[in-house]
Amino acid sequence: PAHHRCLCLGRRTGAGACDCVMGAKPCMCVVKIDLDCPSTSGDRQSFCGSDAFYRDAFPDSEITVRQESLSGRAWEQALLKSKKGQVFFDYAKFSAKQTATVLRRTLSGAPLDEDGSPLLRNEDLTPISEGNESPHRTLSEWKGRYDWLGETMREWKKEGLPPAKHGPYWMKGAGDGLEVRCGPDYLTNRSVMTTSAGHLYDCLTVDAIRAPVKLDDILGRVVDHVPPPSKDSIWTSDCPLPRVLCINVMLPHYNPKNPWAKDEGGCSYVGFFEISNVTVQQAKSDNPPACVRMWREFCEGPAGAPGCSVDDPDRSLGQRRDTSKRKDLDPGLLRAAGWCLNQAELGVPDFLHQFNGKSFVIADSGYVIKDPKGEWLEVGFDVRKFPILFVDMLYNFRDVIPKAKCHFGFTLQAVDDEDLPEGIICDLYMSGIDITKDPAEVSLLTE
Repeated sequence: PAHHRCLCLGRRTGAGACDCVMGAKPCMCVVKIDLDCPSTSGDRQSFCGSDAFYRDAFPDSEITVRQESLSGRAWEQALLKSKKGQVFFDYAKFSAKQTATVLRRTLSGAPLDEDGSPLLRNEDLTPISEGNESPHRTLSEWKGRYDWLGETMREWKKEGLPPAKHGPYWMKGAGDGLEVRCGPDYLTNRSVMTTSAGHLYDCLTVDAIRAPVKLDDILGRVVDHVPPPSKDSIWTSDCPLPRVLCINVMLPHYNPKNPWAKDEGGCSYVGFFEISNVTVQQAKSDNPPACVRMWREFCEGPAGAPGCSVDDPDRSLGQRRDTSKRKDLDPGLLRAAGWCLNQAELGVPDFLHQFNGKSFVIADSGYVIKDPKGEWLEVGFDVRKFPILFVDMLYNFRDVIPKAKCHFGFTLQAVDDEDLPEGIICDLYMSGIDITKDPAEVSLLTE
């Protein structure tokens, strides 16, 4: 294809593209220039992740090459592969060390925590406070329709986050503190970043759920009604933006390195968010902020209908890719970011610290479903379709995650100055989550 180029010493077919690009076995390719083209394996474009992720992760480094020549692209690819190779080498060493530690712990039979420290007793923990119910919003009737909704994770309403040992908690975000792109001239100066200020949607509830099968969608399959409007909500049906946003993050439980491992459905972390009154006012104005305008364009884009097949092309966020552009320079794509607030306490290897807070594009791994009446929108992504290295990290760090305190947010990718700075769609804090123990079993409305 036109978006592939390579410097190859051993083309086997004499065709206009390298055999390693076309899928034949192997050729002696010096450098393959992969311009973030679509992949048949979803977002798994390479073992260590897409080039787009690494360009954004290292904006100040020599990786960002502005030459459009073949030699310039080849040099950029060589630098990217070197960076990926170092990450893979460091992670392989860490993974081997971790496996050895787990083996020693198992053989010793000692009652140790996941990091080898003595287990804390219940009496060592600070009592948990439920806080007060918000006088501005009542969700009890909606939550009462299901025995799990709003019950698997409690909302933390006090200052700061609770000690992670308390168990799963979530806390409302204010849309601030996450790294986003800004101008001027971001295309030339990729290191221009700032921290977010404000969001478009407020978090209502978060839950961890599971079923015998993967939960490819939530509304209409697990939940049959969206939460009711807040008492002070000014949203009306003529608003160009949906009132409710549902986000579904699908996580696997199996070991990706085990070829015999079975995928038994994994789990989903599901959040419901409601549009803020400020966002409603901005959406109806003649000159809305760039992030509101881009979110409106996203919501007006192709989407699956409720109950549609998972194979419906309109449902896939990958269909929104402009393959003539590099993934990191394709505006309007959904991005997710996570910031670990206490990574120093977790024993996370130093080489992974450089990725803390970095966002990544959701394309082939993601989906979108839209209410025909415009009241709600559901988006989600499946981590199974991420690069294998990231899936393996999730598996290897599953015992560390319950100790983490994290800030998660979603934004739309912006490139041009007129669309910058990027804005946060929604965000929340989570602490003490256990992806294997917390999820509640749910019944499906439709089989």
